[in-house]
Amino acid sequence: MSTITQLNSVSVLTANDLIPVYSNIDNDIRKASFGTVLNYIQSAIDFPTATLSTQYASPVTGGIVYVRDNWKSVWLIITPVGSLSALTLVLPLASTTLDQTEVTVLSMTAISTLTVTGNGATAVYGAPNTLAAGAQFKLKFDIATQNWYPFT
Repeated sequence: MSTITQLNSVSVLTANDLIPVYSNIDNDIRKASFGTVLNYIQSAIDFPTATLSTQYASPVTGGIVYVRDNWKSVWLIITPVGSLSALTLVLPLASTTLDQTEVTVLSMTAISTLTVTGNGATAVYGAPNTLAAGAQFKLKFDIATQNWYPFT
């Protein structure tokens, strides 16, 4: 019987490639394809259903809103009493933000001057500097570049 170190190596795998599997039920070694193993893993993992956290903010003119940093994507609904002449929006701290975290911002009233700060990110691209009533924008964090980017 050969050992694992005596087997030939492969550098590219396909779903049809086979791997050895020890069966506790039958007390022997069998084979399974990577596709079969992948299907089992996908069915066994409990993916969370809620990946979006809703945050509400009712700022006053000249206010600052900190987007919640809870390792989830955030849907921020801004509901001030009246129009805002200025608002600063502080994104989650870059050093603790997970890759591909999304922030969606919806303002129920107009914001004349909007400042979006990256909170340690290298840059924030595509953030508007003003918002009309009912307008929204979306940003996604890329951990490799430490930047926030717009997306739809």
